Amino acid sequence: MSGPDFRSLFDQESFVETLAFAPGDDIVLKSFSETVTGYGTVGDRLVFAAFDTDQDAVDADPVHGIYFAKKVVRIIKLASSRRAPFILCLNGSGVSFASSQDMVKAYSKVLSAIDDLCGDIPVICVSAGNCFGIHAAVAAACDMHFVIGEVSGFGAVSDKGIEALSGEAAGPDDIPGFNPSVAGIFKDLEEFKLYLADLLKYIPDSDRFGPENFSGFDPASGEVSGSVSVSALKGKDLVEALSDGGRFSELFGYFESSVITGFASYYGIPAGVICASGSEEDGLIDYPSLEKLLVFLTLCNTYDIPAVFLLDLKGVKADQRENARLPLLLAQLNAELKMGPSLRIVTGEAYGELASVLLSNEDGDGMCYAWNGTYIDALNPAALAIMKHTEEIKNAEDPVKAREKFIDEYKNANSRSEFAAVRGIVDDIIHPDETRDRIAAFLKIL
Repeated sequence: MSGPDFRSLFDQESFVETLAFAPGDDIVLKSFSETVTGYGTVGDRLVFAAFDTDQDAVDADPVHGIYFAKKVVRIIKLASSRRAPFILCLNGSGVSFASSQDMVKAYSKVLSAIDDLCGDIPVICVSAGNCFGIHAAVAAACDMHFVIGEVSGFGAVSDKGIEALSGEAAGPDDIPGFNPSVAGIFKDLEEFKLYLADLLKYIPDSDRFGPENFSGFDPASGEVSGSVSVSALKGKDLVEALSDGGRFSELFGYFESSVITGFASYYGIPAGVICASGSEEDGLIDYPSLEKLLVFLTLCNTYDIPAVFLLDLKGVKADQRENARLPLLLAQLNAELKMGPSLRIVTGEAYGELASVLLSNEDGDGMCYAWNGTYIDALNPAALAIMKHTEEIKNAEDPVKAREKFIDEYKNANSRSEFAAVRGIVDDIIHPDETRDRIAAFLKIL
């Protein structure tokens, strides 16, 4: 079968192959995996890569052995020495029974080399076709893993493997819901190429340096005005309105949720963006969205990329099992917030245990702002008002209006963001149209 041409990810005629004459892994029936390694530029940025290709096998995924591992480890060391990002491109996955013990040794070397890189220089995995077994473990070990092809499978065991072990037909191999091991899904390599060139503008070469000014944006070009009217905007519309040129490079975008994560720049300074807006129905953030938030924040902290939070939420929605795990997730989030600089901005309402963690700034490296007219409380004011005035609401001529009246009274008497500012929970109350300039001012002092 013909695999994708991963060379096309690089700028035209920039890719230089290394170890071109190294032997491949000779597999049963002459079907062998050929691995290409080298370096080139993506959007004029130096990138090292290893390509997984297989042109000979007609009905099988690529298989790897010890020679594959040697070539990959060698190029990884070159990437590390040059402080440049490394991309591992996998075209399917499979294991040869004739060399399965060699596979254990080979992938042990690859996993060890990737583990040494992660958190040092950016490591990206791209998988085209199914990605199962040890290939999935390698992909998950990278900083970011992108899948090419919306029907590609990903997991520890393929559907055929599950069927062989259980004797029952397995379900589909596609990626359900949020998967922290998959940062994005693209229909083809061309779509991903455009995304990759943009993404690399925001990612530093190393955790030692942090992000530099965004080379793709010229503040003198007049492309972006000093302030943008954003008070009526939410979600991605708000994120794009605040960023340079409306550009936003989203991560985990395949999982549509109440949390949006990705990268943007403000007057040429890159930052990670986390927009947490509760659902239209109840204003709550579901548990998988909170996991998404934590995974992205950890990535930002790994490479010293400052994080900007835009918060409008009334709490967390979790089932019984998720509720039991929620305290640990909140503790992990609280610890991660102290690991890197962040700016947290309340754009609507911020209630509950999640808001309390996100706005906690006693030991953190960051600041908290709130738009004027917003509300902050450790508990949901609606629940408190209803509990306090249960009888009055029940006996009112119009219970719905009475309920709204008591909620508004409680919020204005106890939960206004001005009260939070007096108590030192937020650093300042700002006008919505100041937001972009305040973000840029914060980023400039880092």
